[in-house]
Amino acid sequence: MGAFLTRPQHAMSYDFNAADQVANEYPNPFRIENRFLLLADTIYFAGGIYSLFIARGFMQSHQDGYAASAAFAALTMLGASVKLSIQAFSQLRFIFGRNFPIGLAEQLEHNEQGTSDSATHLERQMRERALHFVEPRGPLAGLLYALMKPLIGAPPTIQYAAQRHFESLIGMVSVLLSLAVSYVLFSGQPHEGIVSWAYLPLTGLTLIKPFMRADENEPPKDSRLIMMRMAALAVFAVMGPAMLPRFVPALAIPPMWIAPVCLLLGSIGASGLFFAAVLSRIDSAPQTAVSCEQTTISMHCQPAQLWAAIDRDFQTTWERGIPNRSYSKVLPDAAASKGSFNGSVLEET
Repeated sequence: MGAFLTRPQHAMSYDFNAADQVANEYPNPFRIENRFLLLADTIYFAGGIYSLFIARGFMQSHQDGYAASAAFAALTMLGASVKLSIQAFSQLRFIFGRNFPIGLAEQLEHNEQGTSDSATHLERQMRERALHFVEPRGPLAGLLYALMKPLIGAPPTIQYAAQRHFESLIGMVSVLLSLAVSYVLFSGQPHEGIVSWAYLPLTGLTLIKPFMRADENEPPKDSRLIMMRMAALAVFAVMGPAMLPRFVPALAIPPMWIAPVCLLLGSIGASGLFFAAVLSRIDSAPQTAVSCEQTTISMHCQPAQLWAAIDRDFQTTWERGIPNRSYSKVLPDAAASKGSFNGSVLEET
């Protein structure tokens, strides 16, 4: 199963131990991202400075409108540069704290009792000795998992991101093919300019689709709508030259084919890099052995003292002196002087 790391939403505690090689020499998982962030930061900064010089030239030639536009573009690029640099510098040092890796369920605080749905789900998985994977739904998801079989063992967030990128990739390829057919059929026609400019917003919507969903932990919707859009693009590319002259007036607009083509090719390359990264980091599903231990305890004391003995026994399994993560703790009702009682505790070292 591939390694997956997310930023926790709560504060991270850290105990320094010079002898702990795992925490002190753990490789920074953001090092590759930092390189691209700093590269994009440099490009934005250079573009912002260049736009400032352009605005200065327009200002000296008393072209205030162009100067304001160039200055606004410069401020936008410099602001993006500052944002990227802050993110990159904040990720230069990574500390493997106690909150890593992410817990398997909702955690209970010290001396807190109760359970949760995620803890119950975890207990059921351990009882069944099997891991539950999210089943892919939709035709495009089926094609994706047929091409990338190890993806089924990835964390759900990675699977959902891969599905969104794959749907976007299919959409971008279909738009690119439709654009190529339209270029061949509309080249030299009076409506060439209108058709070429119509592909710009269509391309933009296709590019931002993987990032339109706010919650990255939710699966994408059914991909049947994307297949219908592909069919509509094919119909437009073939029937457009015959339909547009009858319903849309011809306008003297210069054609703009290069911009959408460059955007589509760059985005297709970015999605290809995403899938290459996913394939390089996902391992095959591990063959993990599950063992169960049953113990009989004979003791002459109050039933409530049994729980204290269990807590002391669990304390001996603490790793590097770090308290276990408590996911479920249901104390038995030992008020009666005799009879049966039961309780449960679920912890992770």
